[in-house]
Amino acid sequence: MIQELIRILENIPVDNNAIGIEGVPFAGKTFYIENNYNSNNFCAVKEHMLYETSLPEYVISKWPEDEALIIQRQKYFLDIEEKRWISSDNISKTKVFDRTILSIMGYLYARICSNNISVNIWQKVLNILMQHKNIKLPSNFIFIDTAYPVLQKRFINNQRGCEAFLQEKSTYERLNHFYTNILNKLNETNIISLKTIKSEL
Repeated sequence: MIQELIRILENIPVDNNAIGIEGVPFAGKTFYIENNYNSNNFCAVKEHMLYETSLPEYVISKWPEDEALIIQRQKYFLDIEEKRWISSDNISKTKVFDRTILSIMGYLYARICSNNISVNIWQKVLNILMQHKNIKLPSNFIFIDTAYPVLQKRFINNQRGCEAFLQEKSTYERLNHFYTNILNKLNETNIISLKTIKSEL
């Protein structure tokens, strides 16, 4: 699955005026942006879940078992991702994206690995991704590398709410594997420039 996604990402346009901040849930992405890019030279772009003022019920409700609903949910977030890029086209400052397309695909990857969901869903979502011609890749990525014990402490103080699935160690391991493989591959092929930051607070 990862190799299929990499082949698609290699053909997605790259924005040389953008930085993507990635990491597992509660890695410290938003905190990092607020503390490093809070100046007139940068424009922070909110993450998918905060970009829209309201989300449809089928997106915020329990993860569905029905294949069509799963695909519908993923298409919704791909639509938001495309909106984020379209709305940022005229921004002259360096754009800093809190999460990127990788977060959308990473979540689905972790779900498929954990729930024995049909891999056919992955391929169908990849096909939908290829139809979103305005989605881009930031030319620079910063991966916030956070150890699981650190995340556990943050879960306790969580004020925003986070589904139990995202707090499981197995999910953390799958997402870490996903991000590491894809970002390293894109960096090795010079599609992006990658910097890894350790988060240990």
